[in-house]
Amino acid sequence: ERRDPPSRQSPIDILQERFAKGEIDQKEYDDRRRTLSGTH
Repeated sequence: ERRDPPSRQSPIDILQERFAKGEIDQKEYDDRRRTLSGTH
């Protein structure tokens, strides 16, 4: 069960947070950021 309050973060914000926490690496961050921003 998550105790965090529901957030209104954008997908990019969530991606940046995961990268900052070390959950994803630079390549995955870049790939997902491109996908989310629509620039492949």
